[in-house]
Amino acid sequence: MALATCSRKLTNSTAHPNKHTLVIPLRFLGDTVLTIPLLRAVAAEAGVACDVLCSEAMAAVLKGCPYVENILIEPKGLRARLALLKPYNRVILLRKSVTWAILAQLAGVAERWGYDKQRWPWGYRRWGVGLTQVSTYPHRQEKQPMVSSHLSLLLSEKKTSQIVSKAPSQHDTHLELWPLEQDKASIQTLLKAHGVPTGARLAGVHAVAGSHGKTVPPKTLIPAIRRLHRAGFYIVMSGLSEDWDSNEALAKSAGVAAINLAGKTSIGELIALCGELSFLLSLDSGPLHVASAMNVAAIVGVYGPTNEHQWGVRQPGVWFRAVSNPLDCRPCYAKVCEHNRCKLDLKAEWVEKAVQDGLNVLRSTERM
Repeated sequence: MALATCSRKLTNSTAHPNKHTLVIPLRFLGDTVLTIPLLRAVAAEAGVACDVLCSEAMAAVLKGCPYVENILIEPKGLRARLALLKPYNRVILLRKSVTWAILAQLAGVAERWGYDKQRWPWGYRRWGVGLTQVSTYPHRQEKQPMVSSHLSLLLSEKKTSQIVSKAPSQHDTHLELWPLEQDKASIQTLLKAHGVPTGARLAGVHAVAGSHGKTVPPKTLIPAIRRLHRAGFYIVMSGLSEDWDSNEALAKSAGVAAINLAGKTSIGELIALCGELSFLLSLDSGPLHVASAMNVAAIVGVYGPTNEHQWGVRQPGVWFRAVSNPLDCRPCYAKVCEHNRCKLDLKAEWVEKAVQDGLNVLRSTERM
């Protein structure tokens, strides 16, 4: 079967019959984007048709993906999940979920691949219960990008009780996204309504994150935003509806007339918006990976307690700079910390310098 021409049917619960592989990604935007190289590798296996299980919101990320045949919307209830799993011969589980692993075993799925780190009622354990093929979940200080860790699942194996991780996969790790034409048209209309002329240079600013632990003081970004504005960019700020006020306050503090699209775009429209950007300044959040997949020319990522090596950008042709506070205690992924120095002591001039370096690269390559 030619996967590139398949219909990618969207369904609420029932899996397409006689499918070989179901991939269950992590739940959020950036996680879903970082799954795409794995989907591509699975689809390249001879005779394999790949389905994906995700939320209705994340289905928008994969609707145009040529490596997926069916996008299944995650059902509620253990019985419905068990029924969904039964037609499959293989499940690749990227979530740290012992529940899904055990359900796959009960459903009779012959091959159950995933990470050893699993969430139990009393905390996380590195066990790999219910799985037949296991890869070691990367340590928080791991240098290998998460995309490569996902691809390593295809090369890992479990021998008796010993978990063995083989060498990193040599599969292609570049990211892709497929914005829909209606989303592109919607973004053009939205930008025009905000007075943005055709062909204008746009710089995205994403100053919020889904996890409070990733946020940095807004003042840290102000000089960098001003620098982008002085370089002639229209500043476009993204986020959820609840981020609108904080975006307004940040733009006011920076003295910049930014276009605040927080809560104004769907996920599909956010993807299309990133396709219009020349530059992105973002915290460690989903738009960082969307922009990478859309080949935004220059990206600056700002990291607090998270690992920029695991969750940074390594897209061919995209210039990327990670800004972080080089403390011995990070990365720690802590949402609550005694001092929060990784965020509170992160210097605004470091972010501004990274943005200036990115602007210099754009000028040198005549991409501005």
